[in-house]
Amino acid sequence: MGRTLCRQGEVRTGNMAQKHKSRRNKWEDASLGEKLTLLGFIALWVFLAAVTFIGICYGFLGSMIWDLHPETKNILEVVRISLTIVGGIGAVGYLVIKYQERQAGLREERRTVNQLDRRRFGEAIALFGSENTITRMAGVHALIEVGNADPSLQQEIINLLCGYLRSKRDQDNVCESHILKLLHGALSGYFGVEWRDDLFLDLHGAECVENFYLSDCTILGMNLNGATFNSGFTLDNITISGTFQCSRAHFNKYLNLRGCTFEEGADFSGIHVSEATLIERTKFNSQDKEEEQNILTKTGSPFKTHKEQWVDLAGAEFLGWLDLKHVEFNTDCLLAAPANFDYFMGKPGTPATFGTSQKEGAESSVSLPINFSAEEVTFNEILLVDGVNPMFLSYMGSSVTISRKDVEDYIDEYIKRTQKTQVR
Repeated sequence: MGRTLCRQGEVRTGNMAQKHKSRRNKWEDASLGEKLTLLGFIALWVFLAAVTFIGICYGFLGSMIWDLHPETKNILEVVRISLTIVGGIGAVGYLVIKYQERQAGLREERRTVNQLDRRRFGEAIALFGSENTITRMAGVHALIEVGNADPSLQQEIINLLCGYLRSKRDQDNVCESHILKLLHGALSGYFGVEWRDDLFLDLHGAECVENFYLSDCTILGMNLNGATFNSGFTLDNITISGTFQCSRAHFNKYLNLRGCTFEEGADFSGIHVSEATLIERTKFNSQDKEEEQNILTKTGSPFKTHKEQWVDLAGAEFLGWLDLKHVEFNTDCLLAAPANFDYFMGKPGTPATFGTSQKEGAESSVSLPINFSAEEVTFNEILLVDGVNPMFLSYMGSSVTISRKDVEDYIDEYIKRTQKTQVR
């Protein structure tokens, strides 16, 4: 029996030592700032309590010295109020200490979660890097799950998936289709988790065999420069708060923009669309510059722009049907490069073509049937058209609204002068 009591005593002693060690470890693990903050609150509480106590004593003794016959009721009232203040200060100090402990616990919990997410991220990358298609597809799922759990890793995950689509690879249509579907699902919130709205998709130079479809989300921007899309390309109900670049991209089937908002213009310069182009319920916006900048047409008509970005269509080729419905250009739209070409260094020098075979400029090109329709299309800023086929411009002019009178006069003059030149 004595041995049993000894063992119980040892167990109790061990437990007490373990608790003391745990508390000591928490104190040792706390950062210097946390320790100083906690000690500061304790010191403040002790100081206030001491001041209050001294005040009580001073008030009591003072009343004894200056008044030899104090009223007992007044003294008891002062003592009661003073004790209430001391108790209140103590309660506040206790709550502050518990709050600090709670915050330290939350920080430790976040550190643990972040370490777990990082480990899962590494495991997902290992799966994604496998040469086996099934394992690689599982890695895509794992990456999306990590992104759902940790928003801070979402841009890194987007970079990995876009990097794979940009890579030179053998036929891997199954994995490519899988990536595009899960990417769409994640950004659109279809998996029950809203991803961040400041993500950037970099697909420059990529070649996508499968259909590219993205809808119902806000992103920072896209870089599609030099990319090739062998199937359809659709952006549906997308808001792009930053830059959208697809210079010299090839859309070997259709290009479809529905319900989109481009907040900082768009660069379509030199794109090639083999089949239909549909732009519907779409707005092209831009911020204003502090200072105006000159845009000089090849015919010598000067314009001043105060827009930071524009819709650049110089050198674009729309060989199929072009359908515009409910489109607003709230920034400059350039169907050709300005005459002050240094403003467009590296941009295509040829104008946009619509249903024509470009040879030595649209003015001498062979006209093909123009498959164009427009409904409630408004150009609210500059529309630059130098070199564009006048037949197309005449047809377009009767279908769209040009808000600026100086731009409308410039286009009419360009059409008349070009038609006279062709008659000669």
